[in-house]
Amino acid sequence: MPASKPLKIVHFTKHFYPVWGGLERFVHGLITHTTSGFNHEIWCYNDDLAGNQNKLDRKFFYEGIPVHRVNCKKAGWFHYGSFPIGSLQSADIIHVHNMDVLLDQVLFLLFRLNFKIPVVVSTHGLIFHHEKGKVVKNLYLNLANRVRKSQIKLVLASGTQDYDWLKNNSPFLPVTLFPNPLNIAGENLFPDKKDSTGILFISRAQQSKRIDLVFHLFSELRQKGFSDPLTLILSGSDFEVTALLATYGNQISEAAIEIRTNITETEKWALLKDRKLYLNPSLYEGFGYSIFEALVSNCLTLVTSEVFRNFAGYQFPNLFSATDFSNLKETAQKLIWLNKQHVTLAEKNFRPPVSLIWKDRKQELERLYSSLITE
Repeated sequence: MPASKPLKIVHFTKHFYPVWGGLERFVHGLITHTTSGFNHEIWCYNDDLAGNQNKLDRKFFYEGIPVHRVNCKKAGWFHYGSFPIGSLQSADIIHVHNMDVLLDQVLFLLFRLNFKIPVVVSTHGLIFHHEKGKVVKNLYLNLANRVRKSQIKLVLASGTQDYDWLKNNSPFLPVTLFPNPLNIAGENLFPDKKDSTGILFISRAQQSKRIDLVFHLFSELRQKGFSDPLTLILSGSDFEVTALLATYGNQISEAAIEIRTNITETEKWALLKDRKLYLNPSLYEGFGYSIFEALVSNCLTLVTSEVFRNFAGYQFPNLFSATDFSNLKETAQKLIWLNKQHVTLAEKNFRPPVSLIWKDRKQELERLYSSLITE
């Protein structure tokens, strides 16, 4: 670890607080656990995904972390913003939490200014969070990575899906698997589940998360006589949540689905403890924090076969996959079968081969950062 002065790590990410998804939580956990020998700052677009584009404070501190926002233009998933030269000049290492146009903007600026600053990239699902345009996205990412390869020192694949895609399609990139650790209090790990009941799903209020499939699946469960609680935790802007609930209002009422919106961390962990089963129908997850949280909460967790391999290396005995999540009758039957199983996972009996939480993983990232300076 460098002893002379702290290394300055400048992070570029599309969003940060008040947007608070898995990516933002990863950046926060990284920074708050790698403070010895490192200084961090964040640059992001001035957009909170709730209609406040370019209206938020341009600079603020979040739990002591300096955060800068730049004006941006937005069209669908595409963002563009102009980052000042000063945000790059002072960096010892640049860490980009994205593999779409944001990464290209940063790399182009470094190229134009001829700055030789090591660049680390975290994948966070590459660019496949939304199923639309998958062919075009594959073409773009294949081409872009060939152009980027000379400027990237290290790629941290957030999950096995990302790692496998890069190894198969961009083998020339220096990729290492770095599954996202949790920033979690010890008392929330592996709770007693003997009184747990019902099914839970946690998601942003976005159609790309296949929430429609969850509503249909919950209705199917009720038709099959499933009477335990069905709970959906939604986050997002009031507009997004209201629009989604209006679309599926009849199903919510008929299936007696419990909807919780924008709840606190304490409420979330309480629900994870109370519910016996957890499901997630996503076809692609860079990692999937909510799935990980369900697993360490001892929930019997059902995911798609595609996402299953992101977590298979941890050897969770409470992880299960559905062959075809969109087959409602088959998936509902699998959930009913799971509901009859006993939750047996206990912390004393479970030692995953990969550490689960940031405090155990921070040295690994500190070592990777430091190695880029000593090369």
